[in-house]
Amino acid sequence: MTKRPLCLACIGLMIVVWMMKQAGVPIFGEPALSPELQDQLRDGVEAIVVGTISERTEKPNSTQYILKNSFLIYQETKIPIHKILLTIREAERYSVGDRIEAAGILRTLQPPGNPGEFDSSAYFACQKIYCSLWGEQIEMKKKAEFSFGEVLQSFRERVTGNLPEMIRPELAGTLSAMVFGERKLLTEDSRLNYQVGGVSHMIAISGLI
Repeated sequence: MTKRPLCLACIGLMIVVWMMKQAGVPIFGEPALSPELQDQLRDGVEAIVVGTISERTEKPNSTQYILKNSFLIYQETKIPIHKILLTIREAERYSVGDRIEAAGILRTLQPPGNPGEFDSSAYFACQKIYCSLWGEQIEMKKKAEFSFGEVLQSFRERVTGNLPEMIRPELAGTLSAMVFGERKLLTEDSRLNYQVGGVSHMIAISGLI
């Protein structure tokens, strides 16, 4: 009998959360997007995002940035978003702390289609990142005068850049991915082995530095 009120409270909370999601109210850090916009984002929409760079990750053919304190401009409507994942192919590299504006195709991060594949959408959701933008046009809004985050970022990139000269390339790629979150040194064979073995999450979870 004493447990019944607690069970009823849990059921009531579940109903409230479900109703809030149906109404488009953000839950547990989700962006305040309407259900109609969320449906459109699955296929991608043209949008503009403004935010401050908090992280930078070099890829073989692109660069990924995580923008914080950001907002979305869609159909002349300004919508605040806590964080967003930005990918660009521009040769110019932006620093941690820079505030930029990016225009391109915005999508919600989707779960993997293959069984056993690493779920990047769940990984980024833990960081309160639910949307990604493929940036086609970038504009600097405010250059960071000094950023301690950029100092750490540059140090991490220098260390990972020197790893292949210190140890075997395949070990350098794994160590760089697991310790620093830099996966550009991973060989295709290593990536495939991690995916087949179902342990690709081991190289995705980083943050020691």
